[in-house]
Amino acid sequence: VPAYAIVIDRTPGLGAPIGKLYLATNVGVFYSLDDGAHWTRLGQGMPNVPVVDLKFDSTLQTLAAATLGRGVYTINTSAFSFLADQTINENTPSNVLPFTVNDPGLPAGSYTVTATSDNQALVPNGNIVLSGSGANRAIQFAPALNAFTSPSNPAANITVKIVNGSFTYQQSFKVTVNFVDQPPTITAIGTQTMFKNQTLPAITFTVGDVENSAASLVVTATSSNPTLVPNLPANLALGGAGANRTLT
Repeated sequence: VPAYAIVIDRTPGLGAPIGKLYLATNVGVFYSLDDGAHWTRLGQGMPNVPVVDLKFDSTLQTLAAATLGRGVYTINTSAFSFLADQTINENTPSNVLPFTVNDPGLPAGSYTVTATSDNQALVPNGNIVLSGSGANRAIQFAPALNAFTSPSNPAANITVKIVNGSFTYQQSFKVTVNFVDQPPTITAIGTQTMFKNQTLPAITFTVGDVENSAASLVVTATSSNPTLVPNLPANLALGGAGANRTLT
């Protein structure tokens, strides 16, 4: 098979302790993990067409392959694909973010994939979920309850790491959590039953708000049937203060 260009990448990689060789041929791109003793077709979306030139950026871990009549293909050669920075809203989980591990066919369980956050107050490690297997993986995460990015609680960096023996590759992406004004809360009040001309004992309930003190909350009460229970202070009397309120 005619060959047109070769790239030598001596960066240790997943399953490639001495690096990789990339070869442009008349039928696509091939790679070798053992200095050319064995070759495997590079299957990351490459068409079966002549590839006439290869260029490699070791900083970006990107291989560019110029084909005959099909344009230029760029291929991520790092241990796993790029994960972009993320922005999510307070109390809202992220989308499921897929990523691809450049697994050259290693046995199952021969490497581990982990993810950690550098700001547990914003994104705890327990809120990070990795899924998938083999080459096809995904990550999803959620912020801590009522946590958002601020000067006192900066954006979190989530680091995804692959370990295979002595080989370690890691990549980090930043997570920003937007503030969202949360609605106030009130505990549920059950259905009440009473006799005619009777006054019920005071009903207790609790109010709260994430952003404001309970004392600043204004509580009102209205009846859907004023004929039965008039909307008058004598019939709907609110009491209490702070978080602990009453209705009589």
